[in-house]
Amino acid sequence: MNKKKKEKIIIYSLLVIIAFIIIYLFFLIDDSRYDYKNISGSYLAQDDSYLVLNNDKTFYWYIEKDNKNDYYYGKYSVYRGENAIEHITKELSIFDITEEEQRQTIENMDLKNAMDHYYLIILSNELFVLDGKENRIFKETRYYGFATQDYDEYDLLNVDANNYAVFIRDK
Repeated sequence: MNKKKKEKIIIYSLLVIIAFIIIYLFFLIDDSRYDYKNISGSYLAQDDSYLVLNNDKTFYWYIEKDNKNDYYYGKYSVYRGENAIEHITKELSIFDITEEEQRQTIENMDLKNAMDHYYLIILSNELFVLDGKENRIFKETRYYGFATQDYDEYDLLNVDANNYAVFIRDK
């Protein structure tokens, strides 16, 4: 085999390997990380409670912003856009929220790229601390709704309690 043929085979082999690596990385990357990108941070709720969503997907929900002795602790999950619709429709079917209803709501929003601002947030409570006493609990609280264009406010429906909640980012 001459030198030119060997070089061509090596170049084509490298291109094939690079293509496989790119394809592998594309499927390996968990796009749900994007769902967490805009949401981690601290929020003041309309009832003066204070929700802290950490980057490691844990949360603290303080009964009052300035009282760090009384709080809920646990892990949270976030679904955005199509992922939120699918999860609500399939995994939370007990609440009877249809895909059509969700899509209609999203369509009716006066929000640029409304689908990108549609969220489902699940708080998986593991611990409730009151006056320093720890109590183990296992309860999920589920919210769905919209983030504002700048992701600084979330207007959400608490599916479990059937009431609305507003969370405003604390800057």
